[in-house]
Amino acid sequence: MELTIIIPAYNEESRLGPTLQGYISYFSQIYGDQWELLVIVNGSTDRTIDVANQRTTTNDQVYSMEFPTKLGKGGAILEGFARCRGEAVAWVDADNMVSPEQTHKLIMALASHDLAIGWRQKRLSLSPKHHPITRKLASSILHFWVKVYLGLRFHDTQCGAKAMRKSAMTTLTTKMAERGWAFDLDLLAAAKQQSLQIIEIPVTWHHRKDGSKVRLISAGWEVFLATIRIRKRYWSHLH
Repeated sequence: MELTIIIPAYNEESRLGPTLQGYISYFSQIYGDQWELLVIVNGSTDRTIDVANQRTTTNDQVYSMEFPTKLGKGGAILEGFARCRGEAVAWVDADNMVSPEQTHKLIMALASHDLAIGWRQKRLSLSPKHHPITRKLASSILHFWVKVYLGLRFHDTQCGAKAMRKSAMTTLTTKMAERGWAFDLDLLAAAKQQSLQIIEIPVTWHHRKDGSKVRLISAGWEVFLATIRIRKRYWSHLH
């Protein structure tokens, strides 16, 4: 198996279908039957699992798993890690903010790197409207805090699209503890500790506000507390 793509899904009934259709159509043409798509439905109270199951009945490469409790974004991705069979592993958000073509750029970068992370440059945004000032401010504060406090000098730690070699993934998952929005920071800190080769890949992206699960205040507080835990675990390797 060449590739596994993981999509965590929490109450994504309205957004998951088009995302699955796009990814199935694109990657089936390239990898044939040598790839799989894992949909990790967790804690959902809508018809997300039904949307996922519709695809499993018509596509042999698609598998859906449902967990009754909310696992958190990171927890859902880790469940996918535990079940993946591909030599390359990518994960993306259910909102299709980053297209299959852009995700494939991350996967191709694994030929020379252990981990590839999407970099949502402003000039590559496909969004028709500007982001709210509160969101821009929160993003800037998070970026500054992560850079100074954790020493993670990446342009975009929170992009929902990333890819990693399975060999690297096996090493990192034994180190990681975060299951929520700070999963990405935990992953990058663990990768830095292991001296893995990391590359940032500029990607075009389309911000989709409708259906977003991010709540700035609660998510910001969650990530802030998580950075303290992460720094404590990886201190000697972050500076």
